[in-house]
Amino acid sequence: MKVNYAGITPSVARILEPDVIASLSGLGLGGEAASARDVTIWGQETRIIIGYGPSAIWIVDPNDHEKLMPLGAVGELLVEGPIVGQGYLNDPEKTATAFIADPQWLVAGHNDYAGRRGRLYKTGDLGKYDPDGSGGIVFAGRKDTQVKLRGQRVELGEIESQLKARLPSDTNIIAE
Repeated sequence: MKVNYAGITPSVARILEPDVIASLSGLGLGGEAASARDVTIWGQETRIIIGYGPSAIWIVDPNDHEKLMPLGAVGELLVEGPIVGQGYLNDPEKTATAFIADPQWLVAGHNDYAGRRGRLYKTGDLGKYDPDGSGGIVFAGRKDTQVKLRGQRVELGEIESQLKARLPSDTNIIAE
């Protein structure tokens, strides 16, 4: 292969062999959490870019999206921009929980940012601004128990529920 840039999910990147795509000089990882191993396996020659796409990311209190988190504090990541969808298909309750409009801090603006209206998606991802001052965001986990398994979203609570329904009642079940 003579590919020099690829934009893929970390799950797809994990099944590729860096030696087979030696021409790769840039790799964009997005759509799910990337681990340190996902980055280091590509060596020093491949520039890794981790992103959400054309968006702005805000970090808010995980329990109150009306409160911005201070620099260095872990909070929930909110995505704002043209990639923010309309909601969950045929699920207005889930849409109302995950999508918010016009948080007070966005409308009011601050310092160098003029106030404006906006629609944001509550990702459930936790993160903080990189302490190196680069403006990068360090992934710190999930707010819920959702994980990705081979690129598919899985709720650990659903696995526990199904196992509890099928195993003897005195069996302790914990999905991690």
